[in-house]
Amino acid sequence: MMMNDNYKSTFKPKALKSFLLVACIFLVGFLQNASMVQDHQSRHLEEGNKKDSPLESRNIPKIVHQTYKTEDLPKNYDIWRKECMKINPGWEFKLWTDEDNENLIKNDYPHLYDLYKSYDVNIKRVDFARYVFLHQQGGVYMDLDFACLRPLDTVLEDIHDKFVVAGQYAVVDWAGQIFANAFMATPPKHKVLDLIIAETPKFKNRAVVAATGPNFLTGVLKDIPREEDTWTYLPFDVIYGYGCQTDKADMCNSHESCKKVHPNGVTMTMWSHSWFGEGADFKDWETFLLSEIEQETSGVEVKKDATMQLA
Repeated sequence: MMMNDNYKSTFKPKALKSFLLVACIFLVGFLQNASMVQDHQSRHLEEGNKKDSPLESRNIPKIVHQTYKTEDLPKNYDIWRKECMKINPGWEFKLWTDEDNENLIKNDYPHLYDLYKSYDVNIKRVDFARYVFLHQQGGVYMDLDFACLRPLDTVLEDIHDKFVVAGQYAVVDWAGQIFANAFMATPPKHKVLDLIIAETPKFKNRAVVAATGPNFLTGVLKDIPREEDTWTYLPFDVIYGYGCQTDKADMCNSHESCKKVHPNGVTMTMWSHSWFGEGADFKDWETFLLSEIEQETSGVEVKKDATMQLA
């Protein structure tokens, strides 16, 4: 078949080459753009998965929470706190004042604010706030009368997806142990803290240790079936080191001597008991604790050694 002369006159090889070149450039650009979009979507998905990954949220954040009525710490608390910072350089230390605690609950947990305000003594509010800021942010809570002997990572870096407390007494039997809220560690939004916070209204009118303190916390934890494996506890000599009735004269008095006295200790507590009155000594503590137990037993006679049987 013969090509029409008019068609032949309009057909130019150079024009065809230019057309094909432009088409190729357009096609390459289109494919590159599509590849970039796909790569961006893949990276976005990966970042989203990483952000929401259970493995990421299972870890205990490197934050140490502590609380005091104001930012003006007593000298001994300030010294112990700075020593802990020195021993744990990779950790953030947060000091929550009473005002901070109230603002946190009022603004971020408004459904708990009425309960918080209804407590009859401030230490209950302080105890309650500990559970709330740990729920929100995770990390470690420890009282200001704790001294650090070794890095917290020594015992916490391999614990994942668990709420962590410590045995308050040097007993082996789990059933006879008490778990104070002076030391706690957790990932954020942990379901054990959900349960702890949910249980608080039932006990709000009881004495301090049973409303928000060690008795309350111990009771909640021991009601959780062990097979759920949602919480664990560290030995007494790793965290507390001394019992709550130890005479101050029997305590070590320097960092080096304390490391020798407590070879397994990561922290130790001085048991200042500031929560029930400034300047209270250990005799005051025993009297106060006995009165707390008497309130809980509704008139049942309490023996003097009942201070060691809080469960």
